[in-house]
Amino acid sequence: MLEEVVDGKGTLCKDSDEITGVADIIDTHISGDLYWIMNWSFAVGSGQQKELEGIHIRQNNHIEFPSDMATLTVTKDRSGYSTVFGTNVGTPVNP
Repeated sequence: MLEEVVDGKGTLCKDSDEITGVADIIDTHISGDLYWIMNWSFAVGSGQQKELEGIHIRQNNHIEFPSDMATLTVTKDRSGYSTVFGTNVGTPVNP
């Protein structure tokens, strides 16, 4: 942990979350969304992974076509990244 515990929020950990997403573009320009609900879990050191019961987070994946190049946006809670397909450059977004 890198900071003091904040009531109701926890604390910032030294290892960041890995927000990822993949889009296979086929010959279409249909915008859309895909999401899944994940359980939160934690481990201390090399200890066993433990799930926090009743605590879930939604990861959203959104693809749109503002031009011929698709834009993929992946968000989780209050953070995320947006990228133009094929550039591998992420721009932070605050949903």
